[in-house]
Amino acid sequence: MARFGDTRTIGVATGAAGSRMPFRRRIVPLAKKSQKTIGPEAFINRELSWLEFNLRVLEEAENEENPLLERMKFLAIFSSNLDEFFMVRVAGVREQAFGDGAPQDFAADGLTASEQLRAIAARSQELVARQYRCLRESIGPAMREAGFNLLSSSTNESKFA
Repeated sequence: MARFGDTRTIGVATGAAGSRMPFRRRIVPLAKKSQKTIGPEAFINRELSWLEFNLRVLEEAENEENPLLERMKFLAIFSSNLDEFFMVRVAGVREQAFGDGAPQDFAADGLTASEQLRAIAARSQELVARQYRCLRESIGPAMREAGFNLLSSSTNESKFA
């Protein structure tokens, strides 16, 4: 009976100048079925993880130690990232949830496409509310104090018409 670490000849390989050498493989034990398996709870959802990454961008906008215009840029980056996320990633999940075809990718965390959409909607609503709060309560007042004014589209049309 072969034991762990033994070698076994499983074939013959032809070497340089036509020499024949035995091809050996080390015997290693197979994993037992009773060993731990990794379940879906060990994984983080790809889409929700991406939203948490974009949260870090928003946190830079909220950080009052950053220069004011940098904070405004971070808000713009957050918005741009979120737009692309919905156009590409969420569109793919919607296709899986509501399309006729079979899902292309299965979420490693075990969430169905519909469950992912509900979780994405809830988390993105929280993040967008936080973004608007940051603009309204922190960056907006600081911009006005620094002499900048945020204009609405109706203000622009009447002023420049």
